[in-house]
Amino acid sequence: MQKRLGSRLSSWNSADIRREVEQMLAASSVVVEPNVRRELAEDLTFRTVTACVPLLERDDIPGHIRSLSSHAVLATESDIVERLVARSAQPARPLDDAAINSTKLSDAEQRAAIATLAGTGRLITVEGAAGAGKTTTLAAAEQVIRGQGRHFLVVTPTLKAAQVARVETDVAAMSAA
Repeated sequence: MQKRLGSRLSSWNSADIRREVEQMLAASSVVVEPNVRRELAEDLTFRTVTACVPLLERDDIPGHIRSLSSHAVLATESDIVERLVARSAQPARPLDDAAINSTKLSDAEQRAAIATLAGTGRLITVEGAAGAGKTTTLAAAEQVIRGQGRHFLVVTPTLKAAQVARVETDVAAMSAA
């Protein structure tokens, strides 16, 4: 069950587990009395919750908070962080190219971000508040990078953010989860 959940989410709650249990039971074509099926679903949900790794050291966590995970997901996340740290530690030079100045962006900070994104760095992190111009900058950077014959991938903290980035920038995007 944790493997099924971990393939889509990095954390979950008991309702997410129950949904997976119900889907598995429905797919298995098990035919039993309704009360037996309900008891089986409750037992499988309880066993899975008990086998999960709690992410918060509290007993008063509201049920809607996704505060459970698995050792496999946490190990994967740790591995990703280690790889990202190793990539970010390598020195990088921004691109000094007329293609950056020819972008339609008039903001000097956005052009500097594009130069960094199109430079030699193996990992660049772009952060900013909503409306700060991240998506516009990423779209412009992708054009410059594509012009260099290179590929560009956006990795976001959430699937929703990846979907928005993909639609608004036409850039390959995925969530870290």
